[in-house]
Amino acid sequence: MITFNLSIEEVAFALGHVGGADTAAGFLSTLIGERPADELTGRLTAAGHSLLARGLLALAPSAAEATLAPALRRAMESMVRGEDVLRVTVTPPDGEQVVSFFRMDSGALRHEVKQGVVSELVLLEDAASVQRAVADLVAPADLRPTATGPAGRIAAAQLRELRQKANTSSPAELASWLAGTLPPDLALEIGAVMCDASATWSATLRLLTNEIGTVEANRGIFTVFVAEKGWLFDMSGDPAQAQAEVYPLDRSSAAAAVARLMTA
Repeated sequence: MITFNLSIEEVAFALGHVGGADTAAGFLSTLIGERPADELTGRLTAAGHSLLARGLLALAPSAAEATLAPALRRAMESMVRGEDVLRVTVTPPDGEQVVSFFRMDSGALRHEVKQGVVSELVLLEDAASVQRAVADLVAPADLRPTATGPAGRIAAAQLRELRQKANTSSPAELASWLAGTLPPDLALEIGAVMCDASATWSATLRLLTNEIGTVEANRGIFTVFVAEKGWLFDMSGDPAQAQAEVYPLDRSSAAAAVARLMTA
């Protein structure tokens, strides 16, 4: 496993080296907003010098022939291509964490921007590593559910409604909206977790770029957990069915759901 911790400007420079100036400017602008062209040029020039000093960029007689370190180039190529991405958003009560996994032939590049200024890049070499990395984000290690396997199924629209009402409703009210869909005791358990003020939610979406360049996000998995238990809602199946399979949440059920999402 290879890890790089780079400034966002260094990543932008490396992206530009692989994908062109517009790619570099687009990446940087999404993070710092629109800036004058001369400011962007200055930032990217300084980033190039930094990569050179760190041995991640090698100069050549012609600037166009400069080369990135092979592992960094591989990482940048996966970001530029960006045809198959898992986007994980974790939302605890006090913030948000967004991590992207850019799929490659066998593994993926894990990318996270920290504090708005540092990009952490991790090359994951196989599918199992990707599954574990996502599971680590969406399921705490200490969850120990008393049951395994699917516990039921709810409509995707119902899941969205529950998420919207969780902050203003009681567990009993949420359970009543699940009546007829899930067993009463299970509905109440899910309602209690969703309504807990300490609950952490997550959404893992698979972003696919179609043949005309449009990004589609029709499949995903969603989780909610508190200190002792959590639930996973698997929507990696046929989007036309608009159904979510409900599972008790732990690292194992999360990794299995990610595996289904990656191969859907």
